[in-house]
Order: sequence, then structure tokens, then C-alpha cells
Amino acid sequence: GQPTGRLWPTNLRNAQLADSDIRGADLRGARLAGADLTNCNLSGADLRDTDIEKANTTGTTLVHCRLK
Repeated sequence: GQPTGRLWPTNLRNAQLADSDIRGADLRGARLAGADLTNCNLSGADLRDTDIEKANTTGTTLVHCRLK
């Protein structure tokens, strides 16, 4: 197929990602509502337009993340 340039949001609702190392991940538009992000390392991740409603972010590292 031909590239469209469109980003397709990833559905990670209620995902169990505790203790994951997701540094520098491109999570633009991802659905992380209700996900367990306990103690995750999201340093440098791109979280613009990400749905993190009711996600557990206890102990999550968010240094140098893009949020807006």
C-alpha cells in the first residue's frame, strides 16, 4: 500500500504496563485510559493527545515528555 501520513491511535485501554521501560515512545493519540503505568519510565515519550484518564501513574517517570 501507499503511505497516507495518517497516524492510527493504539488502543492500550486497561493495559498492564507496570514497570515497563517505554522511553522515547511515540504514543501520540494512544488510548491509555485505565492502564496500569505504575513505575513506568516514559522519559522523553511523546504523549500529545493521549487519553490517560484513570490511568495509574504512581511512580511513573515523565521527565522531558511531550504533553502538549
